Amino acid sequence: MSFFHSYAGHGPYRKNIPPSFRVDIDDLFKKYSEKAVVGDAKLDTPIEEYDSAVKYADYSLMKVIEFFEESSQPTVILYFSDHGESVFTGRGHD
Repeated sequence: MSFFHSYAGHGPYRKNIPPSFRVDIDDLFKKYSEKAVVGDAKLDTPIEEYDSAVKYADYSLMKVIEFFEESSQPTVILYFSDHGESVFTGRGHD
């Protein structure tokens, strides 16, 4: 049994992922005002930083799956998030 814990989903997000993943993912929210996206909350972390961290977490999980696909042994992978993020409210793990 193996356990892996990623710190990628902990802010400040881009600080906790490799430099090659510290790029904007898309410009989906750029066409909206910050108020339209998060209401009256103050956005401490840009949405793109969180998106970058999610992309890195997806990449990391895929690497684990690829590793076990090479095995001839039966394998079960369980994935659990250790917490949720309240990105848009600036309240972290709430």
